[in-house]
Amino acid sequence: MTGRTMADHAIDVMEAVSSFGPISLRDLTTKMKVPASTAHRFLLILEARGFLSMDPVSQKWEIGVRAFQVGNAYLRRTGLAEMTRAYLATIGAASGETANLSIRQGDRMIVIAQVESHNPLRAFFRLGSQIPIYCSAAGKAVLAHLRDDEVDAMFEKTVLARLTDRTIVSLPFLRMQLNEIRARGWALDDEEQVAGMRCVAAPIMDKDGLPVAALSLTGPKSRFDASSLKGLSVLVIDAARGVSDAIRGR
Repeated sequence: MTGRTMADHAIDVMEAVSSFGPISLRDLTTKMKVPASTAHRFLLILEARGFLSMDPVSQKWEIGVRAFQVGNAYLRRTGLAEMTRAYLATIGAASGETANLSIRQGDRMIVIAQVESHNPLRAFFRLGSQIPIYCSAAGKAVLAHLRDDEVDAMFEKTVLARLTDRTIVSLPFLRMQLNEIRARGWALDDEEQVAGMRCVAAPIMDKDGLPVAALSLTGPKSRFDASSLKGLSVLVIDAARGVSDAIRGR
């Protein structure tokens, strides 16, 4: 790490945690190929400023709330969250379920806007929550529209951890599902992230036709049964297309 500034080192560490986190100090130093003392020093600096945080139980590092706040400056500039607000309200009211806007950050999706359901039994994600890309509807909606080499590069560094007994941990099976998602236009999280919860999502595309975010509806599986999925998927597809059209218009 010689010949570089402290700012370079700190950004390297923050980007590594963003890509691989939550991650232990040992795993971080292995992936970055730097001494543990060096990485730990910058982890503490970033933690003190709120850009990173460590879970006291797992001893793993992850992105902190300050990083999300700074990221919001970008969102304000691009207007994505504001542009999506009316669509979130519309699909949330039409479905009665929690509506979310998520953007991709490495191999995770970050929830940046939400309209919460008023149902007593409902889904809820804190703004800034990081969701694994491979087992979330929003993540799979984005993955389905990435180039094959981008997906290959991502999963060279990502272990498909089993979060529930329905989590897809087979890469060939995931690829088959991504082909189906691309063809039909929407993705399903079938209790793959949280037992008892389902989610449908559709991708938001930028002016170059690349997936930059996803709109989703999340709720208990009892309200996301086979008879409901068609109507819910139409809601997210239409809303995501509306946002995509607005982006292209800008």
